[in-house]
Amino acid sequence: WKGLGSWVNRIHIGGGDVDAYGHLVATHPHAKVFTEVVSLVSGALPLCVSFMAEILLNELARRGIFLPHETASFLPLLRRLAKTKQLFYRRRSETRVEAVSLDTLLPHNQPAPFHCFFVQYCIDHDLPCA
Repeated sequence: WKGLGSWVNRIHIGGGDVDAYGHLVATHPHAKVFTEVVSLVSGALPLCVSFMAEILLNELARRGIFLPHETASFLPLLRRLAKTKQLFYRRRSETRVEAVSLDTLLPHNQPAPFHCFFVQYCIDHDLPCA
């Protein structure tokens, strides 16, 4: 599984961003590596045992890459962000690994659609300390 993590960490991340809903957006014409990685992983995921699939999805999420089934709604995205300790996101300059910016998904000092979902989720599930 360490080799899988190394492979994900060697993916060149550049020219991409995450929108307010967690979707990967290529911001540079040469950033089609994102669609290729997402396509490759989406095709390989059904062939992986659940343990390996989880490692792969977590490593990609740490780099700011979420697969379409995780961005279909905020609940899977919430789970993935929590599993990878990114729910309370730190700016890229504070992290060690090159990653796609989550600033649009989780902006500081301004509300975003994900924030509204998270607050409502906490209220619905009676989580007053979150």
